[in-house]
Amino acid sequence: ARCFRYLKNLIAGQTGFAAFRQLPFLVPLHAQYTGMAPCKSLYAGVSAWDETAVEHVELSMGFTSADVFDCGPSVVAYAESQARANQLADETADAVIDARAQFDTRLISSLEAVQLAMASSGNGPIVIADVQDNAGAGGTADTTGLLHALLKAGASNAILGVLCDAEVAAEAHQRGMDSVFSASLGSRSGIEGDQPLAAEFRVLALSERPIPYQGAMYGGGVAEVGKSCLLGIVNAGADVKVVVSSQRIQCLDQALFRHFGVDLGSKDIIVVKSTVHYRADFETLTDRFINAEAPGAFVCDLHKLEYSQLRPGVEPV
Repeated sequence: ARCFRYLKNLIAGQTGFAAFRQLPFLVPLHAQYTGMAPCKSLYAGVSAWDETAVEHVELSMGFTSADVFDCGPSVVAYAESQARANQLADETADAVIDARAQFDTRLISSLEAVQLAMASSGNGPIVIADVQDNAGAGGTADTTGLLHALLKAGASNAILGVLCDAEVAAEAHQRGMDSVFSASLGSRSGIEGDQPLAAEFRVLALSERPIPYQGAMYGGGVAEVGKSCLLGIVNAGADVKVVVSSQRIQCLDQALFRHFGVDLGSKDIIVVKSTVHYRADFETLTDRFINAEAPGAFVCDLHKLEYSQLRPGVEPV
């Protein structure tokens, strides 16, 4: 909509001038959430500037798995003069640089995350984000670090989704509702530090249909997950359920649980394989979130990545 408005002005004869700025640091995706500081105020400033018909500012935080020269946050501004475009771009870039220390890049271990959630249970659901196994960012959606942590901590009234394991989903469908079977779940992609969960599972729900999205992110579309199921882990000293799909999917919509009859509002712990996009829908359910670090292909601790193509002087926050 902003581009269209600006394009109409150009067609009408308005002269536009552009300015572009790149920032000298990288911000991990879980710290880029626009609903919390500092991005909330930074984007509010961009929106305020964008209310005029002749001036436009855009802030792009950047995708941190792109090991390319231009990786990282950048600002573009348009105005009626080069001086004004430069001013807008500089003001926005300076605001991001000044906010550098405010970016919350913390991650806690899977076990610590579960223990923290358990200690805070009883006041509605707590969502733990498995930020490094996000299929939307290139993750395999089949790691089991948080699943192991839930069992080790003896978590109760907990659910995890969506874990991709076509073989286990197929076996669940073959066995049928209420059946119990032994299987090794997940970790089929060979992610370093990850291992399958060998356990007995009870089939609690089955589906072969696409799942209609209902949340703000993709509402109106459908999730193509293939054969899928809800499994309960049997005799594990914990009360943990897991949604299993046959196709990789980012868990960014409550519908991916509710499709299987799960009452999310009654859960104590909900583990989602997502980094940020889940917040749009799950914030209608709770305001308590924890970012956990478990093995995954989408590394969020940027200090652990070996970049080779970045511009000189660019470094992780």
